Amino acid sequence: MSRPLGQNLSYNPQRAALLYGRIPRRAWEDRTFFNLSPSAKLLYCYIATSPIAAPRMTGCVKASPAIIAESLGPTYTSSEIIELAAELQAAGLLQVDWEGRLIWARSLYFPVNNEDWFLGRMREVANFPSGPVKDAILLHMLRVDDHYRQGDNPAYEEMELSGLLSAQILAVMSGKSIVDLAGGENQIEYEGDPDYDLPY
Repeated sequence: MSRPLGQNLSYNPQRAALLYGRIPRRAWEDRTFFNLSPSAKLLYCYIATSPIAAPRMTGCVKASPAIIAESLGPTYTSSEIIELAAELQAAGLLQVDWEGRLIWARSLYFPVNNEDWFLGRMREVANFPSGPVKDAILLHMLRVDDHYRQGDNPAYEEMELSGLLSAQILAVMSGKSIVDLAGGENQIEYEGDPDYDLPY
């Protein structure tokens, strides 16, 4: 049985990631976000706060257009969700893999603060369907949060041997820099601030 909204929602840092999403307030002052259609803004906010977002607070939602349309209400259809996602993608705010039922807004990625959280995210994303979006998420995780990865933890070797990670991700985990890997058809190069080169 679900609890009434507002009951037992006092702030707790450990529970906050389970209870809340995160939308940067400065998004509303950004020209790119301002120029989006109202429905595209709604989809972006849904990605940030969706109860099916996973891993939590990473900007990832693993769902089909039909599931997202049902969540947003009866006025939306699957085809409209695909169009809205394309609008966000054209604005540089979203990466989409409908075949793998995966969408990701990098600007909604919230860094971790310990290795257990980092490892849990790595394990969950490693089981996503293979493709450029999955690799983009993992590369961003390794770029932003890799300082939490301890070399003596056998869990990373297990992931490397699992067959779930691409050659690109394995190369990064083995010590190659992300810039070294840039340039291929499915490679991703990051530029700008090494910590937060967010769209806004």
